[in-house]
Amino acid sequence: MTVRRHGGVLVAGYDDSLGGRAALHQAAALARLLDAELRIVMVWREPAMFDDVATGLGELPADTAADDAERILRRASEAEFRGGVPPWVHLELLLGPAADVLIEQSSIARMLVVGRRSHSGFVGLRLGSVSARCSEHAHCPVLVVPPTTRLAEHEPEHVTAGAQRPPGSAPAP
Repeated sequence: MTVRRHGGVLVAGYDDSLGGRAALHQAAALARLLDAELRIVMVWREPAMFDDVATGLGELPADTAADDAERILRRASEAEFRGGVPPWVHLELLLGPAADVLIEQSSIARMLVVGRRSHSGFVGLRLGSVSARCSEHAHCPVLVVPPTTRLAEHEPEHVTAGAQRPPGSAPAP
């Protein structure tokens, strides 16, 4: 069931990391405040071919990887929305390079919310950065959330900037 909300669509890029959980939490809080639909997107890639001799495994089946990703996404969403995932939240499991997929998804979004990993220095440069690519190429504003437990555990009070509410009124549940 699709529920139309007046605040447009927020897209949250999710991965199973501290930054991903913090981004999901921040996006959920913003979606509530802005009366927006929330699309939680988890991007996965088909598994690479493993060396049969080294691992004894051969290639991992793509359906196993997709099932694992779907389980991770569902578990994270259920943890965020303890009373059950509301009808204004949509879970999307998409295949491809994470930055490219999220940039594409940003074309329908009011805002893209992504987590920042804690790589720094040479390792961070060498691995590339999904959040940096999204910030540079997205079709909408991008909120990059740092990987701190403080953001993942507490409802932020400062995200009300720009929200149109009468003074003294409480945020929407």
